Amino acid sequence: LSLDPTEIFALARRAHRLAQQEQGSGLDIAACTFGGLIGANNAHTASNPHIHLLEWPEEIGVLLIRSDKKADTREMIQTYRQTPKEQARAERDALLRSVDRVWDAAFKKADILAALDENTRCEADWSRAMQIPLVTPLQLRLEQAFAAHKPHIVIKSLGAGGGDSIGCFYHREHLHLADIAEDTNAFALQVR
Repeated sequence: LSLDPTEIFALARRAHRLAQQEQGSGLDIAACTFGGLIGANNAHTASNPHIHLLEWPEEIGVLLIRSDKKADTREMIQTYRQTPKEQARAERDALLRSVDRVWDAAFKKADILAALDENTRCEADWSRAMQIPLVTPLQLRLEQAFAAHKPHIVIKSLGAGGGDSIGCFYHREHLHLADIAEDTNAFALQVR
């Protein structure tokens, strides 16, 4: 049996949605299927989203840190849906604009690190306003540990449920893996 990645994605996303009672965008499934840098349109509909494959900028490195917290996407979604629509509207709108800026930076091969940094700040503001712990204490401690490396590094929670993994996005010309590893050693975390 030979399936192309689009067919694999459709099958895996259908199974994922069944397992999660039709919740979740499936972007994690798309990332596993296609790899690399992806964007999606209409990710929260029952039909498969349109996937855009983009080129990751060579000058930006990524170090993944395994978090000390298990993410629970369903719980986060449920909390979000139970929150009054007017709560955190300004923060949500700012967060959505920052997501657009990340997309534009990736698409236009512009300064994706600056766009990710803005997105991370907007996530923290939205997380506080919604009282949803998307930004974890570990992420905040890592941000403090790497503060001296700004603006060449961005620490960002990955995944809708917060936790699970934290990404260290860094500019390879200004920062080396050894610099990052030295700062993460104090936390005794798994890194990739």
